[in-house]
Amino acid sequence: MQEVTEWLKANMLIVLCIVIMIAAAIGFPWFAATMNTGVQQRLNTKTRALRDLRNIQEYSFVAPGAQSGVAPTKTIVNPKLVKRYKEAAAILVNDSDSIKTLAIDHNRKNFLPVTLPNNITLFPAPDDEHREVIGRQFYEALMTEYASLFDLIQAGSPPDRSTLVEDLRRSAAQYRDQMLQKDVSDSLNEKEFSQLQEYLSGIRTELDSKAAQSIKIYGDTSSLVLPTFSAADPPTIGQMFNWQWTYWVTRDVLEGVASANAASASVASAPVKRVVSLSVAPLPIEPQGSTSPPNWSSQVKKNYAISVTGRGNNGLYQVVMVNLELVVETNRIPEVLDALAKQNFISIVDLDVYEANTSADRRVGYFYGTSAVSNIQLTLETVWFKDWLMPYLPAETRAAIGLPPLPVAQSGSNMPNAPGSGPPQY
Repeated sequence: MQEVTEWLKANMLIVLCIVIMIAAAIGFPWFAATMNTGVQQRLNTKTRALRDLRNIQEYSFVAPGAQSGVAPTKTIVNPKLVKRYKEAAAILVNDSDSIKTLAIDHNRKNFLPVTLPNNITLFPAPDDEHREVIGRQFYEALMTEYASLFDLIQAGSPPDRSTLVEDLRRSAAQYRDQMLQKDVSDSLNEKEFSQLQEYLSGIRTELDSKAAQSIKIYGDTSSLVLPTFSAADPPTIGQMFNWQWTYWVTRDVLEGVASANAASASVASAPVKRVVSLSVAPLPIEPQGSTSPPNWSSQVKKNYAISVTGRGNNGLYQVVMVNLELVVETNRIPEVLDALAKQNFISIVDLDVYEANTSADRRVGYFYGTSAVSNIQLTLETVWFKDWLMPYLPAETRAAIGLPPLPVAQSGSNMPNAPGSGPPQY
């Protein structure tokens, strides 16, 4: 034993090497397995991090303003892309604001409340000192506007019947004297009577044709449903606003009709010959959807149970229905429909075409020219944006259509009396 110990001491280096070799043979496999697991875990962690980073960089990108259904593009988000995206979005926002302004201005046109004596402001509420007399003043001013409306669209009526009878009587006497050489009291035989009748028919056509040359369309206030005034039961501010609104709708539709005749010299060559009737649905109209203030950022939900267009009263606009009957040159009906559609967000939701009773119309002096004509009955859907309309609404009307009252009593100085006069107050 002593000899072994002495040998170990003498060969310590060899002994240490043997011990290390034995330990390595036993411990290295365990150590290697442990280290491999750690390396694998670190590699997995780095792989996931790289994948997440790639997902962040490769963003599913759709260009601003792209059409619906365009597939997104995988791209790497970088400062240049972000800058261009912001620039494109800003252009779209600016274009959207411009379109909104154009739409409101197109809808509002130059519609203003009728002018009252001393520039009295009526809507949304007059001063207390004018409430007692303002009803009649407003009614008279409104009737003046209606009367001038038909002058504005260059409309007129057939020749006055009493004047026409006098002209025909004078022509008949002249024909009897010069052509038949008979006095007014002399009787005519059948042939002479037929000749006189044919002559007077030509004179009548000539007189009617001459009267038609000075106008572009037949029409007057008898074709409208006008309000009536009673001193015993004067209208409320809300009723007067409804009268005003009805006038705006009427004027808008008639101007659309007149635009179809713009290039025509007279009734004879115009596509629209006569306004037979025009009636606006009673106002105000009950709410059919959201009644919140206008929000151009929200999509308006359509309800096809209300209308074939799906449009109904909502927070953005009010819908007003109109019934319109016209006498139109048959071959040019599409021109008339296009003119109405271009006028002011007017949609034609119903159309009936009938044969015109031209014989009956000729007997009362209507001269339509030589082309075939038809009677058309239209149901129109007109849209009125609240952005410009709401500031005029009296408290009575606001309540009727489900809107909250104005936050502050508004006077004439706060009213948007002209296009572009400032943002409306809701």
